[in-house]
Amino acid sequence: MHVMRLIAPRLPDEDHTKDMDFNTARIAARWSAGLEDTRCAIAGGAWLEPVDGTQGLVPHDLQRVPTSATAVP
Repeated sequence: MHVMRLIAPRLPDEDHTKDMDFNTARIAARWSAGLEDTRCAIAGGAWLEPVDGTQGLVPHDLQRVPTSATAVP
């Protein structure tokens, strides 16, 4: 089984309160960033690489490249 781990990195202008910030614009930015990360993960197709058949779980970490699209105005 292949598992893609998507980590929510800090967005521009975020601080330690990011887990408590329910501002509409901030939530929209988080959703946008998550969608971008998911699309990158799918486009990367890491699970298509050959793996040892005895390996039950194959974890993959997304190599995220920050873009200005995730910034909140």
